[in-house]
Amino acid sequence: MPLNISIPSWIREEFKYLELPDKRLESRAQMMLNDQYASPEKTMYSSAHDEAAAKGVYRFQKHDEISEEPLLRAHYERVLERAGCYSVALGVHDTTELNFS
Repeated sequence: MPLNISIPSWIREEFKYLELPDKRLESRAQMMLNDQYASPEKTMYSSAHDEAAAKGVYRFQKHDEISEEPLLRAHYERVLERAGCYSVALGVHDTTELNFS
């Protein structure tokens, strides 16, 4: 990860349970979330902070040893951890549907 990119503590905390085959992949996932958070209206590729990071997005997505399961598991563990701090946790469901055809 470039030295000039500072990953916010909330991103490091959100991915603290992330287990990928290589620590560099975990760093890439954090950088991708940081870039996407900074530009949520953009795609993962176009939200990358530079061309090298954009190529890293493609490499990450095409990596044979990466699936959505460890990413979702890490997020799930953090949701449970955060919810456990409260006596009541609401699970609000939005049933909004959009049709752009």
